[in-house]
Order: sequence, then C-alpha cells, then structure tokens
Amino acid sequence: VLMASHEIALLETRVDEVCLLSSGRLVAHGTPAALRRNAELPLRVHMRLDQNGHASDARALIASMRAARPDQAILLDGAELEVEVGQRDLLPLLDMGARHPGALTDLRVKEPPFDEVYRRLLEKGRATP
Repeated sequence: VLMASHEIALLETRVDEVCLLSSGRLVAHGTPAALRRNAELPLRVHMRLDQNGHASDARALIASMRAARPDQAILLDGAELEVEVGQRDLLPLLDMGARHPGALTDLRVKEPPFDEVYRRLLEKGRATP
C-alpha cells in the first residue's frame, strides 16, 4: 500500500518504510528508525535530581557532566536537568548517571518529533547535488 501524506508525524507509527521526496527527487528512503539515525538530530535527556539527602551525588553528577561536555548546555531549573546529546553520546551520559546512583529519581530520553527528522533530511538532500 502506498500512502502519501503531509502529516509527517502520523506516518512514523503507521508505515514500515518511508520515501521522502523534494521537487520530485528522492531525498531519503528507509525505515522510520533508520531515517531518525540518518537525520543525526540530538536527543533531549530530561533528569530529575533527587532532593532527599543525595545532594552530593547530584552535585557530583552535574560536575561530571560539565567536565565531560563543557560546550553542552545544561539547563538547571530547581530539581530539573535537561541535556541535549547526540545519539552516540547517549550511552556515556547514561553511564555517567549510573556512577552517581543517588543523584536521580527520574530520567527520560526524548527523541525529536518525526517532522523535525523530515525537515533535517530535506535540508541534507538539498545540500547534496
């Protein structure tokens, strides 16, 4: 079955493969997961710091993150910490959190919406002749 849509966000969970076209030219083709990887968009990691007696672990985790990624924006808002990382940097970040077990009460990894994946792949496709 061939499905054409401009509602990109709806496609990801409903199709096995995606072909992205721009001006009648094939820009990208693959599974939604493969297209996510090819887009190379950062992941957003949201962490909730433990405020109940593990402040030293939380401070140590933040110091480790800043030392490992001084160029990375770490947004602190009370007990919330949010970091953008590339897909290859996710496991080292999670490992860093595991070394400070009392620092976190919650951790969520948010992938960019599929429409952002689509936009990035279109940009990449326009850049290649």
